[in-house]
Amino acid sequence: MSNDEANHRIALLAFPDLEAPVDKGHTAGLRHTAFEYPEFNSWIMNYKRLKRFGLEPFVCLDHRMTMSMYYQDPEGTGVKIQVDAFGDWSKSISWMYFSSEFGENPIRHHFDPQQILEAYESGMSQEEVHARARKREF
Repeated sequence: MSNDEANHRIALLAFPDLEAPVDKGHTAGLRHTAFEYPEFNSWIMNYKRLKRFGLEPFVCLDHRMTMSMYYQDPEGTGVKIQVDAFGDWSKSISWMYFSSEFGENPIRHHFDPQQILEAYESGMSQEEVHARARKREF
């Protein structure tokens, strides 16, 4: 769901075996809040900045319409840092609505953020990085 031009602002998910919220990162309840970077460079440089402080994501997912890194706050609530992978909300929305790929697997695939950073810093564009991430090369 969205209240603006973004591909989504709220995602409501129901998985069959969720439990009452005892361990916030692994049970029902508020899963995470999300913050979106306007473009790929600032998103991946934020990863690099946080890593210097010893903060690393506990999971990284290429949802195809966004590339997302998930951190946890001290209470276990997730903080998602994402970037629109299409660089254009209208394209990512269209992909979400009409792609059988999204319907079959909205979670998509894991990636290694360090490998993404290294590829980008070696001169690869956002599009090249994302194409390789989709092929599960990272």
